[in-house]
Amino acid sequence: MLPGNVGEPTDCFFTVPRGRSNPENVKFLEHLTRIHGCIPRYFSAGPSVILSSGSESRYTGVAIVIGAETSEISVSRYGIELAATTIPVGANWIDTELARQYEIRTWDETGECYLDLEAVREWKHNSRRHLRNSVGERESTLARLYGAVLNQIARSTHKLISSSAVKSALGDERLAVYCAGGPTQIGGFASTLTERFVEHEAADQILSVRTVEGAETAVVRGLLIQGELEKRRLTTAGAAA
Repeated sequence: MLPGNVGEPTDCFFTVPRGRSNPENVKFLEHLTRIHGCIPRYFSAGPSVILSSGSESRYTGVAIVIGAETSEISVSRYGIELAATTIPVGANWIDTELARQYEIRTWDETGECYLDLEAVREWKHNSRRHLRNSVGERESTLARLYGAVLNQIARSTHKLISSSAVKSALGDERLAVYCAGGPTQIGGFASTLTERFVEHEAADQILSVRTVEGAETAVVRGLLIQGELEKRRLTTAGAAA
């Protein structure tokens, strides 16, 4: 929960899964932020990742953020978002399919049976898991499920960077791809995604692919940076006045 703000209202930067395509959540968080005495400032997840991790490419490139329910793809130039899209699939789909295919279940106190997604996640998050060096049938299935998600991401990324909005701003410039979100931390993620870009004929538009450092917190770090930049801007504007 947000702490109550004392004194003048301050900016509070936030984001939501599916971004502006999820207006109900945006409005809810804006209302919640105002109740706590802050000024809500929505900022997309993609530009947040570029801001926190894209200094080496002058904050220009593609951000791919894989969450629980959705995957967001964004193209930015100097930190300004040019185009974005959201795919309605994320880590939960992978976990659910694994649990379903291998009948990984648990029971509650009343005896009702559920898919045991927590057990799947605990197994999946083991540092020995690797998408390109699968050991056993279950790991091979995990790699195939990731591949299905990455196929959609590669296809949508190719379409996005080929759009008129991106082409008019960046031309044929090859772009660095920054991947964030907990699901991107599995071994072999970047190389597997690179293969999908090749398959979808997008490789000639891509400069590099990597999972950012601190992938789970990259979006939050970007929001904090944006808040600090806005604070400095207002301080400078106030001094000039």
